[in-house]
Amino acid sequence: MPGLEAITPDDFQFAAEYLSTGNFGTRTIDDDNRDAAMAECITAWEAADRLGMEDLLELVVDKSKQAMPWTYEEVSYFSGIVYRMAGSLLDSHETMKDLLADYIANNYYDILESFGDIFTTGMRKIPELERDVFKKVVASAERRMEAEEYND
Repeated sequence: MPGLEAITPDDFQFAAEYLSTGNFGTRTIDDDNRDAAMAECITAWEAADRLGMEDLLELVVDKSKQAMPWTYEEVSYFSGIVYRMAGSLLDSHETMKDLLADYIANNYYDILESFGDIFTTGMRKIPELERDVFKKVVASAERRMEAEEYND
């Protein structure tokens, strides 16, 4: 199986746990454990993606939503993993890419102000992410422009 050699036993832990229980890692996500839960999601995504486990990928998407709001560091790292392969082979890829791009677009100016060159350099390294984010930023600007037209 391609990519299997890249999975460490620790990474496979979440896939194995999912296969035996239907869940993995932190079961109930709250403010006290959200950082750990998000780290588990990122690790589980890598193993599930390499193993083609779409059902586990879907669970990672759901748990990632529960761990919001994300930090820029989490989004940056997770985007690098999820956008590693261009396009969306599975529905879970498309959903996770959309969530990540939405989060970045919705926080675009705050992230840019806080992380500047680090942020722009990272975005340029992943053209698909850059495109997805800019589409969402443009759509948001167009909605604001339309709202202003109605307020005139």
